[in-house]
Amino acid sequence: MANLPFHELLDRFGSSAELFLFSADEINLDYYDIKSVCSDDEMTRFNETAHIERKNCIGASYLMLRTLLAKRLRISSIKVSFDRNEHGKPYLSDSHRSNIEFSLSRSGSRFLIAISKSAKLGVDLESVSGCLIDLSSSFRAWHKREIAIIQRYPRFGLQTLLHRMWSLKEAVVKNIGCGLSLEPDRIDTSGFFEQYRDSEHLRGFLKLPFGQYFADQFKIQDHVFTIVFQRPDDPKSRKPLPGGLTDMGNNHEKR
Repeated sequence: MANLPFHELLDRFGSSAELFLFSADEINLDYYDIKSVCSDDEMTRFNETAHIERKNCIGASYLMLRTLLAKRLRISSIKVSFDRNEHGKPYLSDSHRSNIEFSLSRSGSRFLIAISKSAKLGVDLESVSGCLIDLSSSFRAWHKREIAIIQRYPRFGLQTLLHRMWSLKEAVVKNIGCGLSLEPDRIDTSGFFEQYRDSEHLRGFLKLPFGQYFADQFKIQDHVFTIVFQRPDDPKSRKPLPGGLTDMGNNHEKR
């Protein structure tokens, strides 16, 4: 079983990306360090978060994201700045003149960061033991082909499969950069899980009406996390998305 922090270098579609999984419990947080690098909006979110574990995770993820980006930009972390698209997704400000893409996801005290110099990506982190997915209340979130896989899967291990499916859906949404505007049942992950066998690392292609993707999915301890790449030469990457949505170009997790 891997220890944290976790670091993996992936090469997909001729583009590389670094994937990092951290535990906020293992990062020394200083309020003044956070305040020195964060924007006013980020500090407001940090200060207004009452749950201690969640608050520490938010603060630690802000610090580590800027530290990792600053290293690649060769600047001080204080100088790292972001803009947002119309769906609230952050991306590096144009002043940096950089094609670096990033994505961020949190769950409990852990957070996942992916960074690439060129690859269009999205990530998601889910706790398998943190909560149960109720099929009766979430039925409308699943595509009919996903439901067929779920219904024939043994009850033992079903929650892990559901969290894996949900994590892949979330990572695709973050890759697209449209937030909650795209209904989850429009993302059919059944092709990825058709021959599903639970293991520490799954990988494979995912073909959707609005793009072709490659996904890597890892399971470490009680967490599942996913990174999704879109083919850089995919002609569908600039076409209208389901429901009239359009691809915003910069596709990063909302922090």
